[in-house]
Amino acid sequence: MQRAAEALREHAGSAHAVPTMPVTLSHVEETLDLLAAGIQRMAHAVTDWCGEDDQSIDEEALPPEARALCWHLGTTAKALRASREACSTSGDWSRRLLAEPLQADEASNANSPGQA
Repeated sequence: MQRAAEALREHAGSAHAVPTMPVTLSHVEETLDLLAAGIQRMAHAVTDWCGEDDQSIDEEALPPEARALCWHLGTTAKALRASREACSTSGDWSRRLLAEPLQADEASNANSPGQA
């Protein structure tokens, strides 16, 4: 996961990466979804670990440290889901950009000095 993130950081800043942005963002979106689910499962594991006889207990009955950990894990999962949604929107905009590159070029040329 870390190597993939490093590769993305290294290669995503190139203008040559723009045509592949929709696919890349789709992969990032899926990854964020999987990470959020994994983090949420970690919170459930905490309640299971604190339970007796492999029985999960109510979060309110957890020791303060375990409640705090579950809260922070839940907050992390929510942040990852929000990032996933933002990534999805970025993917939509990248597809729009790539769908009409000529219009973007024409608008740029129309705003250039010396154009009639």
